[in-house]
Amino acid sequence: MNFTLRKWLLASVWILLVVSCSKDDNSGNDPWNPAVSRTLSNENYGSGTRNVADIYLPAGRSANTRIVVLLHGGGWNSGDKADMKGVVDLIQRADPSLAIVNMNYTLADGNSATRHPAQMEDIAKAIQYIKAQNALWQTGDDISMLGVSAGAHLSMLYAYEYDTDQVIKAVIDVVGPSNFADPVYTNNVLFQTLAKSYLGFTWQENANLHRALSPVTHVVRQSPPTLMAYGGQDQLVPASNATAIRDAFQQAGAVYEYYFYPNEQHEFSNTTIAELVTRVVPFLNKYGK
Repeated sequence: MNFTLRKWLLASVWILLVVSCSKDDNSGNDPWNPAVSRTLSNENYGSGTRNVADIYLPAGRSANTRIVVLLHGGGWNSGDKADMKGVVDLIQRADPSLAIVNMNYTLADGNSATRHPAQMEDIAKAIQYIKAQNALWQTGDDISMLGVSAGAHLSMLYAYEYDTDQVIKAVIDVVGPSNFADPVYTNNVLFQTLAKSYLGFTWQENANLHRALSPVTHVVRQSPPTLMAYGGQDQLVPASNATAIRDAFQQAGAVYEYYFYPNEQHEFSNTTIAELVTRVVPFLNKYGK
């Protein structure tokens, strides 16, 4: 056989082998390869303008990978998921095996369409979206919630009252308002202004609604295990709200952990946040499944 022809045939066979292999094995190019971490920014979980979330999928994920949903604070009428990026980083360092969904939700701007229960509906849509993506993401069904301030209130309220299918396994409550019937709130002009925007009514106008949207009202023995963290110098969420949610869990016989930092304000110091994460991750590992 002519040397040039033989060389051409060998080259052709090699090209065919490479093309064939690339069709049969493209795992290296698979964007959903569970061995590789992946971050999805501003994913739509619903049709609303605020129905977006950042998704952090860990490397080595499987059907046993647990998911933590983060809800930012901001008094129900402000804030953004970007505010929780530091929390994302801390959780990823403390436990790289966790998947994280850092979500935005409807901000209560005083219009009826943005008031309660819009936030509960957003959380329900986000949970439904997560469950629908499990196969694609290659993650598990175990979902927990971590909220800060107003986000903690929303996390508790959803988990204790609106999660009728009991999907939420555990809740992390960081300085979350727990009792709107607290005299510190009912007599506070600033809080009543926020309540008017979020609920549509002040305490004086509809005390029953304020009670109904207080997480302490809905704690039962079967409530998801909850870790609570509060500061003794908090000017926005009083210590009486901290003890109220703790006492509600005690009386119901529900599972909880309670951490009170006497010298901390509404925004914890970096040292306390780092210490708190060392408690949060074991709690999620124990109860978030």
